[in-house]
Amino acid sequence: MDSPLQRIKQYIDYKGVTVAQLERSIGMSNGSFASQLKNNKSIGSDKIENILRFFPDLNPAWVFLGTGEMTNSTHETSQLEKKQLPDNKFFNAESIGILKDTSDDSYVSKNGMIFFEIGNGKLQMLMPLVESYAYAGYLQGFNEVEYLDELPKFSIIVDKYYKGIYRAFQVRGESMFDGTIQSICSGEVAVGRHISKDYWKSKFHLHQWEDYIIVHNEGIIIKRIIRHDVENGIIVCHSLNPDKDIYPDVEINLSDCLEIYNVIQTTRTRQF
Repeated sequence: MDSPLQRIKQYIDYKGVTVAQLERSIGMSNGSFASQLKNNKSIGSDKIENILRFFPDLNPAWVFLGTGEMTNSTHETSQLEKKQLPDNKFFNAESIGILKDTSDDSYVSKNGMIFFEIGNGKLQMLMPLVESYAYAGYLQGFNEVEYLDELPKFSIIVDKYYKGIYRAFQVRGESMFDGTIQSICSGEVAVGRHISKDYWKSKFHLHQWEDYIIVHNEGIIIKRIIRHDVENGIIVCHSLNPDKDIYPDVEINLSDCLEIYNVIQTTRTRQF
């Protein structure tokens, strides 16, 4: 009897999607789906849910139970089918050193960001997502490629290829909630652009980027930086929550920080 994994393979063969494309699209590490298929292992329900979300025409009952038709009667276009690739696949991107060829219809920057063309001059950019329960693990694996590959992926829509390192962090706690439009609420996802340690020696652009994701050696916090003492390597972090008995301003020594990202966008979870 076919397993859900085998039925998914049957479906992507029908759709003309490669295993490598499937793995990258839903955030599986390279070769993991193929290995599970070869060894006749099961696939986690969370991965199946991601696949069903990515391919809305795939019938869940058929995947899990083998009943009914493979595809839903009301066809919805999958995200891979929506891509409109240009005749010149790489435009001039490869020549300016942004991208490397992935041998499929995605583009991967040298910093590991994955880009898909979705039409109308827009791109879908995928990056690792650090969910709130995974904060502790990230402190140990933040600079390990294998760990980052295993993280789920989060996407935003952009209008060009970006060279930087981007991460998405699920927000935990109420320290940045003040009831205004500036609030960063628990459960939201904050997308950040990495600030190289070389730039920590210069004053942060606090007038342009107010909120930051700080990967400290004792945990991950999202705060507003209100002062940067460059000479002494100290930042003053501010919580938007008005309860200063619980959320006072704190000084953090940059020597105790592993990474810092400026927050470029916050949104509800949308992962693949």
